Amino acid sequence: MPASRQGRGFLFATRFLIAAAVAAPFWFWKGGVLELEVLHFIDRYLDNRTLLHKIFDPYTNDFRTYQARELSYFIDYIDAHVFRQLMRWDLTIFIPLSAVIASALTVGIFLYATRRYRGLAPLTASLLLLVYLSNYIYLVTMGMFYRSTKPLLAPVLMGTAFYLASVFEGQARRWAPLAVFGLFCLMSLLDRQGFFYAIVGTGLVAAYALFTRKGWSLVSAAAAAVFAMTAYDLWIGPWIIERAAGYVPSLAYQEVPKEPLLQGLPYRQSLEILGESLTVFLGSTSKAIAFAIVAAIAAAGIWRAGPGRAPRLTLTAILAVVALSQVVMFAVMIVRHPPLYEWIDHRYWYYPLPFQALVLALLAMLLHRAIAGWTGWKLAVVHVALVAAIAGNVAHWTFYRDVQLTSRWFSRVYPQTAILKSSLAAGHPDPRLILQYREFYELCMRIKAGQ
Repeated sequence: MPASRQGRGFLFATRFLIAAAVAAPFWFWKGGVLELEVLHFIDRYLDNRTLLHKIFDPYTNDFRTYQARELSYFIDYIDAHVFRQLMRWDLTIFIPLSAVIASALTVGIFLYATRRYRGLAPLTASLLLLVYLSNYIYLVTMGMFYRSTKPLLAPVLMGTAFYLASVFEGQARRWAPLAVFGLFCLMSLLDRQGFFYAIVGTGLVAAYALFTRKGWSLVSAAAAAVFAMTAYDLWIGPWIIERAAGYVPSLAYQEVPKEPLLQGLPYRQSLEILGESLTVFLGSTSKAIAFAIVAAIAAAGIWRAGPGRAPRLTLTAILAVVALSQVVMFAVMIVRHPPLYEWIDHRYWYYPLPFQALVLALLAMLLHRAIAGWTGWKLAVVHVALVAAIAGNVAHWTFYRDVQLTSRWFSRVYPQTAILKSSLAAGHPDPRLILQYREFYELCMRIKAGQ
């Protein structure tokens, strides 16, 4: 068989596996898993209030907290109505539409963005994407009906990283300032993590302008986005909420305790979570191997960044800032929400997904430099390593599920979802259903009855 035809065959098989990975949450979780909080907010999104009231009511949607992420509430509202329609069609699917869209966006953005990386062949890029899609954190996050926030933030963050990289490489168009403003606002409106990433991105754009003596319009756009989102958080959002829902939300939840952040513990815990996320991402071998792989790819990419010291130092500084920002961000998240570290099931679900998407984008950029020009056995070694990581990820799916079942949260939502599914199929509630799932069963039955 000619090499070109064989290569096309491998690429076709890999693209088929990508589609299978996108569909895998439906199969592995047998139609999905219902998180406890969703039992509360689906009913609220289906009541008789106005759309504006439903979206601008964080106390109802977020258990009396305000996080300035009303865009995610609007998407959750759509998810709830799609769920209702599926129930009316007698389809018990507990995976939200937003998760499917997030998966499609991830595939589309990554494959489109990596087309300009000549050092990254289509087969190599597809295998790298498959490493991400096959890791357990992606599998469980996309297989659970929860919130749209971080599943959608992941592809938006990845796309923003690719776009900023094109800006730094001098490939930006005249609409770049508008694009940067829009992307930073979009990330911020989806999640507080997105706002943090917008701040980090603004710092990187400012450093780029200072170093190159150009791109000041990008700095203005990035700073304007951060300012606009700050204004929305502090004034615009509360003003709309007061008129839509009748109260002024408190900003107390956004206040992070300062004293713990002056100690080393949150940062050590942050490094531990980041190490676990990398391990789960890269074949589930060990933290040492995961860090070694990332470090080796980064070192090779930096070395081949360009002639002279300046490009290498610039790329090193960018990667160092990004890495440090992740440590700080997760430390803040742990201080704000201790179960992220203390509950083992929370380490392998939802929260680390945007970080993994960012790692995927950075690995693509670095690998394209590191292996540029490789053919024959060298490229084959890279492909074998990626296939081994994919196989390692899939082989550990049941292991991580069992680990999650040892903790206090997943050990309730997973078996209760299974009991709920059997109850809906039988047409009567199983006595093992706890109160929240029993009430949700009754909601589902009312929906099926057309009420």
